[in-house]
Amino acid sequence: MSYLDFVVQIIPGPKGNPMVHVRSERGEGSAPFQLPFDDSTWRHVDLSEAIAGGRHLVPQEEEGARGDRREIGEQLFEALFSGEVLRLYERCLDRIESQPDLGLRISLMIDPREPQVASLQALPWELMRQPDTPNYLALRRRQSLVRHLAFPHPVDTRPWPQFLRILCVRSNPGNQVFLNLQGEIDALGKALAGIGEVIEPETPTLDGVRKALLEHECHVLHFMGHGELMEDATKGILWFESVLVPDAGERIRGEDLANKLADIPSLRLVVLNACESARTGPASLLAGVASALVLGGLPAVVAMQARVSDGAALAFSRVFYQRLAASDSLDAAVTEGRQAIHSMDPSSFEWATPVVFMRVQDGYLPTRVPPQAPERQMAVRRWYQGPNVAVAVIVLLIGLVGTVVTVMIGKGGFGEKPETPIQSGPNRRPTSYTVRVQILNPQGQPVTGSTIRTSVANEKKRTAEGWWEVEIPAAKVPAGGQITLWAEHPDWGGSSKVLRLGTESNVPVEIRLKEPESWLRGQVVDESRRGLAGVRVSLQSGQKVETRTDAAGHFALKLAVPAETSIRVLAERNGWAPADQHCLAGRDTCSLLLEKP
Repeated sequence: MSYLDFVVQIIPGPKGNPMVHVRSERGEGSAPFQLPFDDSTWRHVDLSEAIAGGRHLVPQEEEGARGDRREIGEQLFEALFSGEVLRLYERCLDRIESQPDLGLRISLMIDPREPQVASLQALPWELMRQPDTPNYLALRRRQSLVRHLAFPHPVDTRPWPQFLRILCVRSNPGNQVFLNLQGEIDALGKALAGIGEVIEPETPTLDGVRKALLEHECHVLHFMGHGELMEDATKGILWFESVLVPDAGERIRGEDLANKLADIPSLRLVVLNACESARTGPASLLAGVASALVLGGLPAVVAMQARVSDGAALAFSRVFYQRLAASDSLDAAVTEGRQAIHSMDPSSFEWATPVVFMRVQDGYLPTRVPPQAPERQMAVRRWYQGPNVAVAVIVLLIGLVGTVVTVMIGKGGFGEKPETPIQSGPNRRPTSYTVRVQILNPQGQPVTGSTIRTSVANEKKRTAEGWWEVEIPAAKVPAGGQITLWAEHPDWGGSSKVLRLGTESNVPVEIRLKEPESWLRGQVVDESRRGLAGVRVSLQSGQKVETRTDAAGHFALKLAVPAETSIRVLAERNGWAPADQHCLAGRDTCSLLLEKP
């Protein structure tokens, strides 16, 4: 799908009143901008209800004005689209209506240097919907909504590489709420099989990220972990693991991360799958992590503008990368990620949490060339007509002559032979590799019943000895020789191995599975279905695992059992009769009811 650009810019206007100016294929126009609600209404908009096991460390409060999210979405639409702007929008919709492969990309542009309008970046624009219709813009493939910070930095027009390498940073310090990060990284590997690979830094620290970026040509940085905007709204942070204190977290500001990512020309996209990573403070856009990265020069950033549950974060990233692999543009892939969250609970507004900032020309990643408009296709065809044919013939002849001269020199016809032969001797790479993989349990014993996959998506077969064997043509191996192997087993936790292929054609490798690991999330409520805080939640038998509910009654338990295992859970609090319930590991629907004795 190709897109028409519909650039909507909010600019300072006369007498302190902002204006909306639009540039589109159907012309330009302006209209006044006025918010129909005050600051207290939209700053307390809750997109995700109360979250159990979210990627945020502060319990979500139940107090505060939430506002009607549907009404706020309609009010935002009416504030942005009125008068000439609305008429141009409707004319562009008419244009794409008759062409199924044509969409409208709405780029919301706000200048962070203009104090009169800079704070409008913090509004939940993804909630916008046209009044009297069910259509939310951020859920529509053909009406893409992206954010564009207006500042003096060129738009990135470089082509994407043909093979995508993602540096995946999973940070879940031991003293924080457990997140299903292994499930997320496995989903990324599956989605990118054949078009890219996932690598990880040696340590999920700032230094580890910088070191990995310098040693590998990475195109995407994917962070998964905890994030938050501090209570004074002056600083957005991500929780990395600490270098000095084991199992402890370290708060990293957006501008500090931006400095670590500076001067890495291969890096084109950052995905922050963490709570409030796209949220900004009222004083400065540098307070937000995502906006700090954009202002630091990153071409594209995808982040979360509110708290996000672990299940929603996993669903978003899985579908987002699947759609990128299926040749969707960046903004269309974000739309489908929102749709995945919407499918989990259509009554919730958590789908509006993902935000995409784009300063790239067309939004397409390496799997395809974006569709061309008919006018451009005609221009390409015309290149082969007329005088250009003669130019092409001359260039071809020059290339042939150069090839002949190179061959003659190599054979000694015009001079001495090169001192260093090319791709000869023991250092020559083979034309294909045979990788033999043995899967071991956590105690180091061979196991059966496992499955494997690779970042180069080749066919696997079992050997008589129970190993897996993978044939990999050298043409499919990235320039650095690095590939990733993943192993899974129904009774153990999955594991992976990064392998660097070199001159050996037969490569044996062992992958040791991890102890089974899953999580169980839920809520403890009273007879009126209100969440109860401070309830002790534990297992009745087996593992000695316990936790206490947060302010909304939610809890999260990390378990050493596979998903879908039946677990008996016990809830206890002084002054209340204890309750127990059978729940399935890997779910977030465990509910326990406490009653007064």
